[in-house]
Amino acid sequence: MLRPAVAWGDNGAGRLGDGSTVRRSLPVTVQTSLDRVATFAAGDGFALAAG
Repeated sequence: MLRPAVAWGDNGAGRLGDGSTVRRSLPVTVQTSLDRVATFAAGDGFALAAG
């Protein structure tokens, strides 16, 4: 089952990928051009998605 990529966090520069700069404390669906995301990792100042 494929599920959408989600993200949460500070988002001050709009880097979550949800089209806003609003802080998100709960997961929101992010915009991506990837058809399938097999691995996703994130930390302080970085994010990585691999199909």
